[in-house]
Amino acid sequence: MQLALNAAADMAEVVAGLSDAETDQVQPMADAFLTDLADEHDSVRVGQVRTEFSNVIEKEERRQTLDAGDPDVFPALIEYRLEEVVKTVTTDQSSDEEATYTLKFDDGLELTVARGVLFDQQKLWERYTTATGKYPEMADPGQAWPEWVGQLIEPLEIENPETGQRTAAVNALWNTVKTATAYADAGDAVDFGGVWVDDEPPEYDEIWVMREDVAAITNRHEIEDRPLQLEIAARGGDSDGLPGDQVSRQHTVNGQMQTVWRLDAEFWPEPDEYIEEPEDAIDRVERDLDAADHDDEDDDDPIGRMGEYGGDPDEDDGENGGDGQ
Repeated sequence: MQLALNAAADMAEVVAGLSDAETDQVQPMADAFLTDLADEHDSVRVGQVRTEFSNVIEKEERRQTLDAGDPDVFPALIEYRLEEVVKTVTTDQSSDEEATYTLKFDDGLELTVARGVLFDQQKLWERYTTATGKYPEMADPGQAWPEWVGQLIEPLEIENPETGQRTAAVNALWNTVKTATAYADAGDAVDFGGVWVDDEPPEYDEIWVMREDVAAITNRHEIEDRPLQLEIAARGGDSDGLPGDQVSRQHTVNGQMQTVWRLDAEFWPEPDEYIEEPEDAIDRVERDLDAADHDDEDDDDPIGRMGEYGGDPDEDDGENGGDGQ
């Protein structure tokens, strides 16, 4: 049986090296040869020799797609050609987004794949062959593929952190708190536009950010509330006063239900200003009027000074060539 299969393989190698036109001419002879092999060997069926013939043809055709000097098996080819691996990881701490790997080969090819592709030989082979038109033979690298490829890329790997969408939104919220005016009364925070703190800084433990301020951030960064809340909780920025990874809660403020985001003061920056009792509208008007009256008293009067110091320019004082007598 093995003699018949070897003969079929030898014939396949000869046919694989021919041009398309030559193959068309030789194919009927090859078919007859395979049939005769099966007839001459009782232990092998014609289907078996044809399968062996086809497998060798396919293998030879794939080998012909490779560059001169390339190993003809996939693991060896990857090891031979791979020069650098750039691992891009998101800075988001709550995201399950896979890291991506850009494989840089010495022939100029750059192939970017997800972790799930890199650590699966069949999937990586499919991506490689699609990108290159090269068809190396799949082969066992001698150990489990994830272990083998992990060891291969480790000395070639460069990590490239990439600011994630959730991280960018947390940074924006950080700046909102840092530049905000903090109020001792939640109603004032709603009325005047600011945040509420449960004690005078730096003795406070919790910060409340109003929902509309958070909405401005989520809209700008095109992110939903829940992913941002998960990122805040993953970083330890959520209030200890809420269970689990909850961040927002409804509270009655100024007689109305308000959704607020409750944050842990230790994680976030101190607000820019703290006001315990803001002026009401009447106090502000009176203060502005007093300031305006004071400004009027201090205003310069150039016309008055001319009369006081320069005299009447139309009046002759006798010292300027006038009548005087």
